[in-house]
Amino acid sequence: MHPSPNYSASVLVLDDDPQICNLITRYLKSYYNVACFTDTAAALKSVIDNPPDLVFVDIHLGYQDLNGISFAWRLREKKYDGIICMLSGDRTQETALSALIAGADEYLVKSEIAGTIRTEVELLLAPKRSNNDIKEHIRTSGRLRSEGLSSNQRALLADWATAGMPDLPDLSEKYEISIQALSKRFARIQEKLGLENRSQLSSLITTVMGFGARENLGAKRQNKPAGVSRP
Repeated sequence: MHPSPNYSASVLVLDDDPQICNLITRYLKSYYNVACFTDTAAALKSVIDNPPDLVFVDIHLGYQDLNGISFAWRLREKKYDGIICMLSGDRTQETALSALIAGADEYLVKSEIAGTIRTEVELLLAPKRSNNDIKEHIRTSGRLRSEGLSSNQRALLADWATAGMPDLPDLSEKYEISIQALSKRFARIQEKLGLENRSQLSSLITTVMGFGARENLGAKRQNKPAGVSRP
């Protein structure tokens, strides 16, 4: 299901590649008020003067004075409380965590924009999602499917996420299988995703759920990620 026209919602895009700006505008302009910028100063002024509901920022902006992570830090320091979604050319766990800790709520891989952006924007702008909505989002996640997770593996992650990502003993009782068997299931999922532990898996599923730093990693905002400088 795609979003219904909602011209009261505004979206700002900051990317140094005009083609990405044009691509996002093309997919969203019939549904939202969209403003695109390739200049960081102009984008920052626009956000401060007329805060949009959602900001897309290229995580690897090609400017020496300000990259996407720094821009996100600056928006949060300016008390912008809207939604920030980072755009990335890769899908690494390090990229996701850096974006979230900087204050982003979600990140999208640029190669997937054409197929997912309208649905992603609808989910990000939704005021509140039920557990069923969250489960469906995880089960159908293009990001998880592209990593080779089976439907059963995605269903397991969906149940785990909506249960609050409990420890395995609690989940084992629900599924009525041994902790050892459940641990093997999670180990296979983590291996496919290239993750070392369930803590990293929890962070990744947080981004897939679209909750991001504001609801799940807010406490970490005070600690800047490695290799990232506050502006």
